Amino acid sequence: MKTKSFTLIELLVVIVIIGILAGVIIVSTSSSISKANFAKAQAFSNTVQQELLLNLVSEWTFDEGGAEDTWGNNDGTLGNGVTSTTYPTLKTRVDCISGDCMGFDGGDHISISDRSEFNFGSEMSAFIWIKGGNTASYQGVLSQWDDGINQKSWLIYHASNNPGKLRILLTNNGSSYIKYYDTMATVLDNAWHLVGFSFKSGVLKVYLDGRETEVNKIVDSATSTLFNSFSNLCIGCWFSTSNVSARFNGLIDDVRVYNAALSTSQIKQNYIAGLNSLLVSGSISKEEYDQRLNSLAQK
Repeated sequence: MKTKSFTLIELLVVIVIIGILAGVIIVSTSSSISKANFAKAQAFSNTVQQELLLNLVSEWTFDEGGAEDTWGNNDGTLGNGVTSTTYPTLKTRVDCISGDCMGFDGGDHISISDRSEFNFGSEMSAFIWIKGGNTASYQGVLSQWDDGINQKSWLIYHASNNPGKLRILLTNNGSSYIKYYDTMATVLDNAWHLVGFSFKSGVLKVYLDGRETEVNKIVDSATSTLFNSFSNLCIGCWFSTSNVSARFNGLIDDVRVYNAALSTSQIKQNYIAGLNSLLVSGSISKEEYDQRLNSLAQK
């Protein structure tokens, strides 16, 4: 009995079938890996969001038409509560990060009464989206810093002697500066930027667009806690009760304060969410979106 041998055509058919089966296995495995990676990324994102909410004290998104605290119970007062001409102007979605935002003309502000929640002690973070272009004047951005004796705690503002950049001041005694940092990068350039800082056990980190930014440390004394000021928290201003000239000129959106120092991942998450919103609304081009993401990825 003769042993049957495979013809060349039969061998080729077998090879093709094996190749197809191998391809199916590889695609199936690759698909499983992709799904697993997506699930991990989604779980990571959810974890970051939960941590953000866990440490959030107050947020002002301005989507309710005023200065309501959309997380806590610390609603703000537009202007000084007396003169209607000092009120910020509500802007619509096309001008904003998400939902509505507030327009400031250099003579108005939003004031939030001091509460025990704003006694941050040794750890806090504060972040705010801003868009401005006036570099000729002093402008408060976000603060708990009044002009009374021992009423100064923390302050983000623009100084005309450092045009276009921001300055962050902290005090642990309500009077003299204990941290005095100037950003090296320009912020007031008529584009939206997420700015803010974190403070934990004496370490101050300043952030611009999702990344820790380079600063000039003019004063960098040791301190473990922030001063518990009785000043109001102020959006778009330096002092909430006086010095009306030091008010912000531009747009402000999505203001948030936390009772913890946010991680790099949390800050990036906030920034990317804002970028996505700007892209969807057409406020930034796909090219600018990609450039900003690439910049965020750089060390």
